[in-house]
Amino acid sequence: MSLDPRKPDRGNVPRGPEPASEFDRTLATGPDLAASSGASPEDVPDRTISVGGSGPAVPERTITVGATVSASPGADPGLAGETVGRYRILGKLGEGGMGIVYEAEQQNPRRHVALKVVRGGHFVDESTVRMFQREADTLARLRHPNIGAIYESGRTDDGQHFFAMELVRGENMDVYLGRRPKAVSQDEIRFRLALFRRIAEAVHYAHQRGVIHRDLKPSNIIVTDETASEGTVVSSTGVRTPEVKILDFGLARITEGDVQMSQVTEVGVIKGTLPYMSPEQARGSGELIDVRTDVYALGVILYEMLTGSKPYDVGRGSLVEAVRVICEEAPKSLRLTMSGGRRLDPDIETIVGKALEKDVEHRYASAAAMAEDVDRYLSSQPILARPPSTLYQLQKFARRNRALVAGVAATFVVLVAGVVVSSLQAVRATRAEDLAKSRMSRALSAEALAKSRQKESEQARLLAERHQVEAEHERASALAARSAAERSRSAAVKARAAAESARESAETARAAEAAQRAAAEASGERARTEAAKATAINRFLQDMLATADPWAGEGGRVTLDAALQKAQGKIGTTFQAQPEVDFAVRRTVASAFEGVGRFAQAESLLSGGIERLSKEPDAPPGILAGFQRELGGTLLRAGEYDRAELQIREALRLQALAGSLTSDTMVSTLNQQAVAMAYRGRYTQADSVVRVAGDILRREGRERGPAAPGVLSTQAYLATNWKEDYQAADRLYQSQYDVLRSLLGDHAMETSDVLEELATNRVRLNDFTAADSLFRQALEIKRAALGDDHPLVAHLLENRGNVLMRSGRMDETLETLRRVLGIRQHGLGPESVPVGRTWTNLGSVYTRAGRLAEAEDAFTRGIGILRHGLGEQHPDLAAALRDRTTLQVQQGRMKDAEKSMREALAIRVGHSPPGSPAVTGYQFALAAILKDRRDFSGAEAILLQARAQADSARGSKDPAVAKATEALVELYTAWKKPEALATWRAVQGGQAPPAARGTN
Repeated sequence: MSLDPRKPDRGNVPRGPEPASEFDRTLATGPDLAASSGASPEDVPDRTISVGGSGPAVPERTITVGATVSASPGADPGLAGETVGRYRILGKLGEGGMGIVYEAEQQNPRRHVALKVVRGGHFVDESTVRMFQREADTLARLRHPNIGAIYESGRTDDGQHFFAMELVRGENMDVYLGRRPKAVSQDEIRFRLALFRRIAEAVHYAHQRGVIHRDLKPSNIIVTDETASEGTVVSSTGVRTPEVKILDFGLARITEGDVQMSQVTEVGVIKGTLPYMSPEQARGSGELIDVRTDVYALGVILYEMLTGSKPYDVGRGSLVEAVRVICEEAPKSLRLTMSGGRRLDPDIETIVGKALEKDVEHRYASAAAMAEDVDRYLSSQPILARPPSTLYQLQKFARRNRALVAGVAATFVVLVAGVVVSSLQAVRATRAEDLAKSRMSRALSAEALAKSRQKESEQARLLAERHQVEAEHERASALAARSAAERSRSAAVKARAAAESARESAETARAAEAAQRAAAEASGERARTEAAKATAINRFLQDMLATADPWAGEGGRVTLDAALQKAQGKIGTTFQAQPEVDFAVRRTVASAFEGVGRFAQAESLLSGGIERLSKEPDAPPGILAGFQRELGGTLLRAGEYDRAELQIREALRLQALAGSLTSDTMVSTLNQQAVAMAYRGRYTQADSVVRVAGDILRREGRERGPAAPGVLSTQAYLATNWKEDYQAADRLYQSQYDVLRSLLGDHAMETSDVLEELATNRVRLNDFTAADSLFRQALEIKRAALGDDHPLVAHLLENRGNVLMRSGRMDETLETLRRVLGIRQHGLGPESVPVGRTWTNLGSVYTRAGRLAEAEDAFTRGIGILRHGLGEQHPDLAAALRDRTTLQVQQGRMKDAEKSMREALAIRVGHSPPGSPAVTGYQFALAAILKDRRDFSGAEAILLQARAQADSARGSKDPAVAKATEALVELYTAWKKPEALATWRAVQGGQAPPAARGTN
């Protein structure tokens, strides 16, 4: 296939990377075992939700940047088994919006840690890096037994940001409390309050060091195993509680350092978990957020610890309604919500209620104040959240000193009873005499009073009747006036509504007219600009092509080259004032240079455009990014992968400045970067970048758009050359072919490229008939478009040669490869990487044909070029070294063959996991060489390792396991070890291998 990740701006469909030629995978030792599966890992959903203003109902109620990790370690298809910094990845624990958390092992000191790695690898925007670093800086401030500690933060050589934290094992607090008795007994209530006090004290510690958590919730609090160590005793209360750890400071604010930044970046943005948000947090009022925001969240947590439910129902309806409930409605009664309807001490209600105050000024001033009131309650002291009345203080004193109060009360009762009995006797006699006198006096007074009140009553009745008549008249008048006022008010409201409606309609009409006028003007301006640009380009190209003499020798080729050279000289002075036209013309002429294999001239033309535009003080970043992107593509097609990646990185930076982060151009540029990485054997980084490109396509619904085929091609390349899942690669190539046919038709160059990829992959699947048919279709399209001597035609011919060789047509295969070598040397240069691959393929075919001297020369040339062009650790070099061992064995150079095979295996192990089909194939080849050298013990060690790794990776039914068993039987036969031979023949018959039976 082509090296061309094609340019979307030109109307062409972007392409994926060029794989290593397939001869290096099939000629020397036969095809490798196919991988059992190649399904790519599931996409990670974005958990960051930012809300400003009103919006539709949202089902997801967790609004957060970082997620608490409490899952068990599991297999991670991304980094498991790899090393980040000083840490070896063991498995994935969980993931959030910014990063992924792994369980990892640190060697010195030896311990397991939680390793948080930023998403996107080294390709990550500055804002994400800043937030990630802020979380690390936040944790670095905190050293508390109830807060998860950080050990180290850093960045790897290839730009991977990470930090290592304390690995905390346990349960989320809500899960832990769910297993305990419901909070209906006094002992259980005291236990939960004591547990809460430890949480509040840890939060206060963070506040003292300038850290506000902003996302406190039960899932961010881990309760460790209480039987693992003796529980902590809360001072002055005697209540034992397990250890707790507060985690996930991803939303934390460092008060003295980033308040300004938070106010700038988070105005109107809700960040946190909705049911635990304070009113100021739910409204997005960043300037009001302080330590009392965490106090509110502690109040919600305590409410939930005591009742098993939350104080507000925000799980239904729109987000706007949920925010209104938090900001305006009172929380549900704690007393009524308590399980079992148990009578609740008013002090607890007061503590929770003060923490849940909507006005921050009325809440506890700190988490320490809230913790102190909880402690005072547990110690039966007066809490500070209410005025300390005398009666309330006496009640609390009585609770603390029940025995003393009971004794004093009993003594007081006895003394009072004696005094009362003695006094009553003297008083009774005096009272009897006074009573008789007073009764006579009251009787006389009562008679006179009755007469006076009768007269007053009559006068009052007459006055009331007169007032009643007057009131009736006044009421009637008021009703009439009110009725008239209501009619007037209703008429005024209707008139005002009509006027408002008319005004809104007029404003809407004016806005619509203005928008249509602006759109029309913008469309007209774009059309005029594009027309002017097209006219300028066409006039320039017509002038350029007018110099070509159709009657010149060599079919006009010389004069076409002359025309291109003349155009290259004129471009720099013709369009200096028109950067867009200059870019379009340079790109067109550079494409023409590439079309005739003149990559150096194409590079010079594009570099000149970059140099000229960079001198302009107001150079448009979008056009400059286009030049960088075009130059990166040219260097890719010329095999200059390192230089290509540098240009593509600069194009990505400039495109971000131009604001095209989600366009087809951005996706194509990301795909170019992944291609450059893949060609250099940096498969993990390439996979990470191409996943970002695929995510953008899915978010924008452009899976069948012009940028999609290039992404599919790169994914298929990685499935083939990294994961070795040829069935998955076949599905990806077929999807790419379907999209291209719908966009370009059956006879486009890009469609022929995918036919070539499908054919090459069918060779890997041993379907040679289908492969040859697909190669012929692709070759017909390319020759019609490019001629017989183009490097792309050479590439297709080389891959088709694999089918010829497999069919036993050796002379035709050699003739084809020599033709390929000539085309590539002429078009790409004698030291280019594609030329090196062709030399090694010729070496393999010469070896099979028995022409050993020619094979030695071809391998020497090819491997030298590959070492220089790809470095010492590229998988293509490993394949070439492995193929050369076949020649060295035939020459009797067994020591050299072992050296070559060991180097090839070491390179292959560096790019594939243990037990992968590629590694297993290399192990079998090395074991065969060691056996021929009669190094039986070395061959035994390699075969046992290969069998164990294949069994572990894919199970005992995998063909590699059976092949290793067969090789061991052959080894012990040659080694003359009858006991081991009998053992492994029994394994062939179905018995367990020696290690499984406990024998050596």
